[in-house]
Amino acid sequence: MRILTPLRRGRLALVWGGLALSAIGDQLYGVALIWLAVGTLGPAAGYLSALQAAAVLVAALFGGRWAEGWDHRRAMIGADLVRAFALLVLAALAVRLPPLWVLLPLVAVIAGGQAFFQPALQAILPDLVEEPVLLNATNALLDATSRIARLVGPALVGLLAGLIATRHFFTLDAVSFLASALAVFGLGRLPERVSARRARAGGHLLAAIFRGFRAVQAHGLLGYILWLSGAIYGAWFAVFYLGLPLILQHHGAAGAGTYGLVMAAYGATNLLSNLVIGSLPPPQHPARLIFAGELLIGVSVILLGLAAGTSLQGGTLALLLAAIAGLTALGGPMSDITLVTLRQVLLPGADLAAAVRAFMVANYAGMLVAMLISPTLFRLFGPAVVVCGCGVVIAVPSAWGLIRFAGWRMDGGLAAAAARPGA
Repeated sequence: MRILTPLRRGRLALVWGGLALSAIGDQLYGVALIWLAVGTLGPAAGYLSALQAAAVLVAALFGGRWAEGWDHRRAMIGADLVRAFALLVLAALAVRLPPLWVLLPLVAVIAGGQAFFQPALQAILPDLVEEPVLLNATNALLDATSRIARLVGPALVGLLAGLIATRHFFTLDAVSFLASALAVFGLGRLPERVSARRARAGGHLLAAIFRGFRAVQAHGLLGYILWLSGAIYGAWFAVFYLGLPLILQHHGAAGAGTYGLVMAAYGATNLLSNLVIGSLPPPQHPARLIFAGELLIGVSVILLGLAAGTSLQGGTLALLLAAIAGLTALGGPMSDITLVTLRQVLLPGADLAAAVRAFMVANYAGMLVAMLISPTLFRLFGPAVVVCGCGVVIAVPSAWGLIRFAGWRMDGGLAAAAARPGA
């Protein structure tokens, strides 16, 4: 399988192993945190997710100026170690949901670390790959970390929920971040091109904030995806990290294990789709694959909302939701893997970290808005209506993007990327 080819490169195999462990730990953390919060706060638990979005948003906006001038490898290690420490503190305190004045800063630190780790990873990736024709397979392989995590992590919650205290899922996540830091440390010195690219980063604060947006907006397709991504990410997060727990509780399917198993069904087909897309060569019409994937997600989310409006209860409803969640998951890799490859092909290396950060800002701004307003919407209209509405928010602009950019071609893109190895 083409997706496994990058594992023959020792450095990429090392990075992938560390990311796989930390991604599984993140799922343990996410499921445990949201279940504790929903059980204590009800729909207001959405505000906790809003805080996480705000932390990433602020870190991505204002931390970029400095992070782009740091050694990328050290930035990744530092982000992992800081998050591991915060998780250990949270595990020590979370006999039940800690007071907000303790919980909020810890959650903000854990979330904000993504704004430093992910852009640094994306900046070094093309140099670790070395062969542009393997970019799609490499992106799929690394993307598989989150897909595997969505399968393994929630399933572990379901299996271990009766054996260990919920707070120790935070401990396991901390251990996974330590493993990730060790893997990045094992990379050794990065290629000189990365250092030269890092030295050119800088400028005053506003220039650093908007540089990634300008780089992306120079390409019509990428610009449209950038502004669409926030709405899609926010709607998706509201559905899967607030809507689904509320639906299950409302219909008598209580328990973190049930929610974890529904999310594991999502993870199973998510991983299957990743393996298929990652084994294909980069598409010549990437917009078709990107927007078809988003449209599939939107239509499937509408089906989740319709299922929530039925009279089904308990395990029967959980099985139906798991089946629809699995269908929803097929669309993610179609869009995500293709978009990452498209960015790496179209953008010069010096702008890549800033562009990744711009997408993070858009995504987490959308998540922040969604999680600020969704608790009120869920209280006013109920989970079924709000989930259906989220599906419409995803499906309509995705359908328009599919129509508008269906003929866009990536001819010569990989050749151009190969011709500028030091960009």
